[in-house]
Amino acid sequence: MPRGGHNKKASRLKVLEGRPGAKVDTTPKTPPIFPHTPPRGLPKEARQFWKKYAPMLDRAGILRASDVAAFEALATTYATIKNAEKEVAERGLLVDGARGGLVKNPAISILNAARQQFRLLCSDFGLTPSARERLGGQVPPEEADPMESLLSGL
Repeated sequence: MPRGGHNKKASRLKVLEGRPGAKVDTTPKTPPIFPHTPPRGLPKEARQFWKKYAPMLDRAGILRASDVAAFEALATTYATIKNAEKEVAERGLLVDGARGGLVKNPAISILNAARQQFRLLCSDFGLTPSARERLGGQVPPEEADPMESLLSGL
């Protein structure tokens, strides 16, 4: 006897599972509207990140207009990582402390926190291997994944 009610599985999930006879809603959907140009006021590195990755994610159908703030946070976090890396490269791991002697460069703590936040935000957008697997997305084997090179460079 067919089951109905609130526990009924969505048709799209049935299709993804490969069930025969699953009906798919073929009514045209409005295309995702996501700005490919970054919002004003973003740091230089964040604007570069936006211009490189927003179009790719938009073409994949991942981004929507409601994701602008979250993607802006991702781009800004990326800029924070780049600035903290630059600071550590310029000043080193240890800096002069206020009371004399050497102390850990505060940029290292900022860098570690930003990297952790970046990984969480990447997961929200399906930009990590495990997140893509959960979403069911796959990159064709002959095509290099630009996000893999980005994440491996951090």
